[in-house]
Amino acid sequence: MIRSISASRTSDGARPCPAAGPARDARIRPVKPRPTMSARTLQAPAPWQAERRYRSPERQPRFAGCLRLVLAGAVLAALCACGGPSGPQVGEVGYVTGFFGGVVADEPRAAIVGRDVLTAGGRASDAAIAAYFTMAVTMPSAASLGGGGACVMHDFYEKRDEAVVFLPGLARGGAGLGVVPGNVRGLFALHARYGRLPWANLLRPAELLARDGHAISRAFAHDLAREAGRLGAEP
Repeated sequence: MIRSISASRTSDGARPCPAAGPARDARIRPVKPRPTMSARTLQAPAPWQAERRYRSPERQPRFAGCLRLVLAGAVLAALCACGGPSGPQVGEVGYVTGFFGGVVADEPRAAIVGRDVLTAGGRASDAAIAAYFTMAVTMPSAASLGGGGACVMHDFYEKRDEAVVFLPGLARGGAGLGVVPGNVRGLFALHARYGRLPWANLLRPAELLARDGHAISRAFAHDLAREAGRLGAEP
């Protein structure tokens, strides 16, 4: 009797089997190839394949599937790390590095806001707009919304200068009359022509200070004390 123990290794020795009956009744059964076998596996094995045994898919190590999942997760994490943004983006403080710039203002918090706009990738016009509206809240005696002004811009690439003038119109009819405010409209025109960061982002620091409140500076307290009589006489 010939018993097959694998597709590539057989035993020619006849071994009696109690349930098989006499030896003369034994029959040789041909080994049918399995769907996963090939004709080559039924041939005599090569010397270097003598110890090779067939292993069904059910007996594959279970950790193979886990290993594939781990490798897939590692590749996905690497792709996410390579494709995602690294560091501050445009509009975030710290985006610009290696550049020396400065902002001058009559109030410290306005200067800090202007500096943050520059480090976030804003232009000089953006910093001026943000600093102005901040100072209109923290020190309105120096940057009133009812005033006017002028800005001179220098285009380095085009080698030209341009002035944006938004002075208020002269009051007529005597002293004490108000003028038409020009700062808000003029700075909006400046942003439309030279701004880079969104308009809402430039006004957000001033909005938060006006909404949440803040401690006034000594300079503004001095201005209030100086104009106390005049302000008290106003209806």
